[in-house]
Amino acid sequence: MQSDTKKIGALMISVIANVSLIWIFVSSLLFPEKNIDFILKTGFLIFIIEFFSIHSSAFATVAVGAQLAPPWMKRFWFKVSLFTFYCLFVIVIAFVYNNWFLPFLFLSSLATKFFLKKAVDRSIVSMVAPFISIGLFVISGITIGFFLPSFFESTFPFPAEIMQVATEDGGGLFEEAPQLLLGWGVLYYSLSLIVDLIIFFVTRRMKTEQI
Repeated sequence: MQSDTKKIGALMISVIANVSLIWIFVSSLLFPEKNIDFILKTGFLIFIIEFFSIHSSAFATVAVGAQLAPPWMKRFWFKVSLFTFYCLFVIVIAFVYNNWFLPFLFLSSLATKFFLKKAVDRSIVSMVAPFISIGLFVISGITIGFFLPSFFESTFPFPAEIMQVATEDGGGLFEEAPQLLLGWGVLYYSLSLIVDLIIFFVTRRMKTEQI
């Protein structure tokens, strides 16, 4: 019973982290004037931060499973050292670009993956979860970039001053149409939340059937 309570608690933390990420992007789409700093400063950096989150989660899973930690280092401290290593990367990027949204995005995204693993008790499904994230990352990017650009631009028109500054800051697709970046965030983290819940309930049912 206590084990189930801990797993459900871990799942809830994962869900809350995912929902908080979804809300950041949804609120920026709906209320761009109140989220100007986030829209203009984050830009393409969100992809780099999410890549670090996915990579750190996948590398930790593979490294711990393959017992790559030095013999003298306990598993816990090995994970802490990996976490510190990636956090330093993110802090450096945040410092260089003067954007302190990035550490929050990284930690929230990593929390969804870390606590999901806690919730499903390192099952086979949880081992492949980081690689599922990679698939969602690519699919959501392609979907937004190629199939839905006109939808987001027409449905969520941004004020002229935001569009002017965004266009002046860069010439890429997401800089010229920041709605696409925000739409990607909504789609990607929503899909991640759905997949996380599916993974949790599938592994829970598999465990129940084995008893």
